[in-house]
Amino acid sequence: MQWLFRAMHAQTALWTLGALPPKNPLARAVVMHVVHHAHLPHTTHEGESSIAAVDRSRGIRDFEVSVRTLEPGVHTAAQQHVGELVVLALAGNGKLVVDGGPQRFSGPCTLVIPPRTAFELVNTSNAPLQLVWVFTVAPTPVVA
Repeated sequence: MQWLFRAMHAQTALWTLGALPPKNPLARAVVMHVVHHAHLPHTTHEGESSIAAVDRSRGIRDFEVSVRTLEPGVHTAAQQHVGELVVLALAGNGKLVVDGGPQRFSGPCTLVIPPRTAFELVNTSNAPLQLVWVFTVAPTPVVA
């Protein structure tokens, strides 16, 4: 990587590293970061583990991403959200319970859950169900 910065003009290299403001004050510097999941807090509750990979604590305002794993036979709590939700099922088999009926799925696939829709995810396999949740507003529990 050092060869790249040696080939750049000194001011361009410093701007790229974030050490100088951009030449054009209207230009927005693109800052990339690697977030290692091993360094993030992990929560586990009744067979569901979760990692908040991207959220407001990392400077993201418009969406959140969490990595979740459901152990065999485990289901999420019934919940809904007012924002958009997409769940990437990376591996495993499950059931999306929405609108009172189940929709079975096998990873890899994408689940699109409309706003204000009550839903529940169930792991129906003998292996962990690996999920990535991307949402604009965090889901909230469904009150019966």
